[in-house]
Amino acid sequence: MPAAKLLDARQEAKLNMYQVVQGHCADNSAIVDTNTGFKTGVTDFGGVVSQIDSGAQLVSPNLTGIAIDKNVSKKDLSREASTMAGRIYAFASKNGNNTMKQQADLAESDFLRLKDAELAPACQAIHDLAEANKVALKDYGVTDEKLAALQTKIDAYAAAVPKPRSAIAGRKTTKANIKQLFKQADAVLIDQMDRLVNDFEADHPEFVAGYFNARIIVDPKSKPKENGDGDKKAKGGDGGNGEVSGNGAENPPA
Repeated sequence: MPAAKLLDARQEAKLNMYQVVQGHCADNSAIVDTNTGFKTGVTDFGGVVSQIDSGAQLVSPNLTGIAIDKNVSKKDLSREASTMAGRIYAFASKNGNNTMKQQADLAESDFLRLKDAELAPACQAIHDLAEANKVALKDYGVTDEKLAALQTKIDAYAAAVPKPRSAIAGRKTTKANIKQLFKQADAVLIDQMDRLVNDFEADHPEFVAGYFNARIIVDPKSKPKENGDGDKKAKGGDGGNGEVSGNGAENPPA
């Protein structure tokens, strides 16, 4: 199963708009350089867009795959622990050790029914019981190699248990950070660049027209449509939400 994306379709469309605006300003740097305030806005905007782009390249953890790995580990460990418990149980039964027999009376299904946080300690108890009696259990198949193999599986499972929760928390944090970066980019775009771009109208009308055409966000659910003459030069440039859709309509904030 492919890894999940960190950006939804709407965010991807918005990032594309940011990059088109950034490219338009870069292609017309000589014009941009004539207005220090606008140039500063372009620089700040570019820095935030770069951070969004870097974040978008990160691969969100495949939570399904992590859960499957943990489940496979659980089955493997339960089988190994129940086999060890069976050796102990047989020895205890032969020698009339009812206390040990009760401690080892665990089938694979008993281990599988345990909660995630309970399984490793239960298996560790079986391991330690066998370790403490390994000399007596030698004739019942308990060896240092088998004890080491069980310990390895216990350690692996204990390390795997928190992975799904950690992955979910990490993905939420990354997505929240990206969402905040979009807000920062919009703030620069709306409150600085959109407010200053009309200063270029007299000498560079084609730059201004190109700027507002670049500000169009292509609706990811539809084909792009022309936005009339591309002129959206009222205060705020886009009505204050940073977005102009592919059909000329304003989109709600991210």
